[in-house]
Amino acid sequence: MASDKDKRVDVTPPANGDTANDIDENYTSIAFTIVKDDCVSELAPARNTTQNRDNEDETKTPPALSNVPLNPERLHILLTYSTLLALTRHPSQPVVDLDIPAQVRQLDAFLAGDVTEEGVATHWSAKSNSSERLRQHQNLCDQLVPNLTAAIKKQSQANLNAEPKNRVHGDVNPEHQSLSQLFLSKELVSLYGALVEKARKKGLDPDVDPWTHPTKFDKMKAFFDSIYVLQYDFDNWQHKRPKPVFNQTARLDAEEFIRVMNKRDCIRVHHRVTTPLGKVLAQLDVIPEIAIKYTEQELTRMWRDKTRPKYLVPDPAAVTIPNKRKDTSWVTSDDGETWMRGETSWAPTFKFMVFDTATNAYIHEHLVDLDLLDQIDLNDDTSVLRYRKKLSQWRNRDTGETTKMRDPWTDNERAVVYEWVNSWVKKNGVDKLLPRVMESGREDLQATLVAKTGFLRSVDSVSGWARQQITNKPNEPLGMLYIEGQKLAARIESGESIPVDERYPDQAIDVAGFLAKATRQIPSEHNKSGKKRKHDSDDETSIESGSNEDDDDDDSLPSSPRKSDKRPRLSAKGRVQLGRDAHLTKAEMDGRNEAHAAKEVDETDGDDEDITREVDMIFEFGDDDEEEVVGEDE
Repeated sequence: MASDKDKRVDVTPPANGDTANDIDENYTSIAFTIVKDDCVSELAPARNTTQNRDNEDETKTPPALSNVPLNPERLHILLTYSTLLALTRHPSQPVVDLDIPAQVRQLDAFLAGDVTEEGVATHWSAKSNSSERLRQHQNLCDQLVPNLTAAIKKQSQANLNAEPKNRVHGDVNPEHQSLSQLFLSKELVSLYGALVEKARKKGLDPDVDPWTHPTKFDKMKAFFDSIYVLQYDFDNWQHKRPKPVFNQTARLDAEEFIRVMNKRDCIRVHHRVTTPLGKVLAQLDVIPEIAIKYTEQELTRMWRDKTRPKYLVPDPAAVTIPNKRKDTSWVTSDDGETWMRGETSWAPTFKFMVFDTATNAYIHEHLVDLDLLDQIDLNDDTSVLRYRKKLSQWRNRDTGETTKMRDPWTDNERAVVYEWVNSWVKKNGVDKLLPRVMESGREDLQATLVAKTGFLRSVDSVSGWARQQITNKPNEPLGMLYIEGQKLAARIESGESIPVDERYPDQAIDVAGFLAKATRQIPSEHNKSGKKRKHDSDDETSIESGSNEDDDDDDSLPSSPRKSDKRPRLSAKGRVQLGRDAHLTKAEMDGRNEAHAAKEVDETDGDDEDITREVDMIFEFGDDDEEEVVGEDE
């Protein structure tokens, strides 16, 4: 029978799924059993010491323990509970909360290698929150650390009774909230494992309260104390967290990087700024983390290389000031930081980060002028234009894209609007079709459009587009129908009798014919770019770029091609371009250009620098006099 006691079997249920991959299979369990006819657990008689506790040394275990090493998961649990027990013994008498869900998250991060050199978790697995994982961990703790668990609860209760500050009610004495957190690094757990193995060779059980046997566990007690003393600030009653290390490089001192625990490759960036008038503005963005840490010189080269694609966070098009709405105005919140207009709210974005597209490296930043943030008034066109223009310039220069958020109307969307108008005219009459109809029925029209196309446009966008078609597009179906309705209304006003099918037609707009014609046009005439768009629907934000590039006008047909100008024109270098002199031979043209070049050298030496400087100034500041506000009221 004695030989049977030397036989040890791991009775812990085998790990499955991802958990099995996280555990080192070279280690075996500390949950021992005695191999008898019915395999009775050895832990039962070992822990059942209620009647004979005074006569038995509960730290003694069979010598065979030294032959069964502990795996990293069990070492982490043993070290966690031993250190938490040591924490309860601190003179400040804290209450310790075991917080099983937090333990599991930290343990799984440790097993997956997602901890720093200090033991701080950098990523949490979603599986750690599953009920099956929590139950598995609780069962393992019940087998592995029952004595340590009982000792922690007992000492915490004693501390709660002895220290009035521990009895927290609401915000009273918040400095004595219960404590629970620990950071255990891989090196620390390995060192503990070596100490445990030495203790086990002497027959000492790691699941024991060292303070009940002070002479046997002096070294262990000092080890546990050294862990929590370095991690807890008892003056401020908080767990100290080491400053995180990231591969992205902060550009300004005011930036604070924060980990996104459920997204491995993301960082939260918190910005805070105080304006000259004392406004405190905050901004929170999410940026990508990168695998390589670049030097300042490398980041600077990426920024200065104008051929490298770049992008901005946040996108200026998404955070610019919304367009004005007719007969409504903005009001500020009590703190003066947020502007409200109905259900729409807007707060200024004051910082834009520039990233290199190829590497996702954070290479530059743009800051809105603080005086502008103090003076900004969303009801003042000049103030709004300054903000919009600055954002547009940054986006255009860094990405080469104009800042507009409007998608062209498709032929299918147009057809849905035409069908809705046909139904309305059938019920109310062609003569009643006025621009205000598109406003009064805009919710129903927008809902119909979304239901039939699946493309989401705001009610202001839909009604604004339809009103513009009626009032400003006489050659489009809605514009032609409106003109026809006005003529019909005049006939009715004069007393003329109008046939019912003319006043209430089944198909006021031939939708099928429109779609057939649109299909034949490649690309659709309705979706081509045309002249610069001067008006947008209310909530479709567009802001003018700092350049003179034209915006798309997808609501109008393209203008006819410009006829060739026969007048001669000079290029930037003074070369004569083809125009009225198209009849000149190549030799004559070359002679004229050479003569002009010689004259240019004699008379304009040094002008290139002035021209370059002037162009740079225009590029930097734009032309305020010619700035066109896009997206104003119809």
